[in-house]
Amino acid sequence: MACALPIIYTHADGTEEDMFTEEVNGWFFDGSVGDLTLKITSALKDPSKLLEMGLVSQKLVTEKFTVENMVRVYKETIEKVLKI
Repeated sequence: MACALPIIYTHADGTEEDMFTEEVNGWFFDGSVGDLTLKITSALKDPSKLLEMGLVSQKLVTEKFTVENMVRVYKETIEKVLKI
């Protein structure tokens, strides 16, 4: 994402649901070789779309999914749990 590339992703730890939007900055595949092949083939059909989607990925990782934002969310969660 930091290299301005779209992502082909599958289920992992749940963070993928926050980081990726189908055909906006990536493609979900069901974990099978056949579906992965289909998504790669689809992605390579439109190089201009790859560039556009990659820029969305890069913007997300440099503006939204930053260390600063991660720390802020941890801090807010801890304060909420401790009722600070």
